[in-house]
Amino acid sequence: MHVEPKPCIDSVTIYPRAGLPAVVRGAVVHLRGTSDAPKLTVAGPPGLYAYLVTAFRLSGIRDLFDNADIHVYEFVQAGGPPGGRVARNPLTYGDPNEGVGAIEGIRRTYLEPDEDGFWTVPATQSEVRTNHSAVRMRAGRIKHTFDSFGFVAVENTRRRIDVERARALGLRPGPKFRLLTAGESIEAEDGRVITADEVTNVVPGRRLAYLGDTFDPMGAAGLVAGADVLVHEATFLGDTPDKAATAKLHSTTRMAGRFARDLGVGSLFLNHFREASFSGGARPTIQQMRREGKGKNWRQNPMPIVPAEDFMVVKVLEDRNVEVHGSEYLADILRREKEPFIEVDQGRQIRGRNL
Repeated sequence: MHVEPKPCIDSVTIYPRAGLPAVVRGAVVHLRGTSDAPKLTVAGPPGLYAYLVTAFRLSGIRDLFDNADIHVYEFVQAGGPPGGRVARNPLTYGDPNEGVGAIEGIRRTYLEPDEDGFWTVPATQSEVRTNHSAVRMRAGRIKHTFDSFGFVAVENTRRRIDVERARALGLRPGPKFRLLTAGESIEAEDGRVITADEVTNVVPGRRLAYLGDTFDPMGAAGLVAGADVLVHEATFLGDTPDKAATAKLHSTTRMAGRFARDLGVGSLFLNHFREASFSGGARPTIQQMRREGKGKNWRQNPMPIVPAEDFMVVKVLEDRNVEVHGSEYLADILRREKEPFIEVDQGRQIRGRNL
């Protein structure tokens, strides 16, 4: 952007190198290397489509790549967005699929909530074909500014072969095992019909909840309850009153911990920290975050509490436990605290145990 000394804007150029536009274009570039027709799904509040289109158009982009298909889903209430709201919000204008302002390869669909009041992002045909639709992405409203949503990745319930029971019935590993894990019955070599219930165990799907900036996530509580992992913002430390944090549309570590405990989540990861919170040093701040997140009645509903950091890798296990690979600095802090619900090996691996 170049601004003359007088109040006049000579030209405007927005380079989609940061934020969501950069992520979208980067994902398309990556997918283009694996597919002749890259497909990408983006979901969020009304105005998301226009935001992407505006950013790309102001950067001189009129089409992304040949055969690219970016499907933008905008969460609306039943019946679509109110007409008055569309008129007030310049980012929800017009028909995005054709005409002036459209970008080839980007289309929008309004997505209404399911019967339970939450939204489910549809799986693409390729995800269904490759069984990647075994994980559904759902969304619920949270309070921050305007339309804000928290997301929960929900893994479908599946079946696992009980090897000992299968052997007792004379079954050997092979293609028929796949049919059994799909819930189908098979015919054994001796002609017996064996049902899936006889040799498989039902494994509940894992759930990962990721909430963005919020001072009140209760609108998504029905989705978050019982999640294996919750990622919740902790903009302010506990020395900031909850009311003061709420007035600034954010949460304290105390608020995040209380929300996680009340909903019985497996592990809590804190993020979205203020730089000012670390003015007294990282180690005491991390210790304070974890202490405040636990609360006074922590042992009645114990759970691992871990401050998130850049490049941290979290593996959600099937027993509601987690394996975390983070920095040696964080591992050392957690190792020294000797908490019974967090184990740290001699390297950087952190294992959170939910009892």
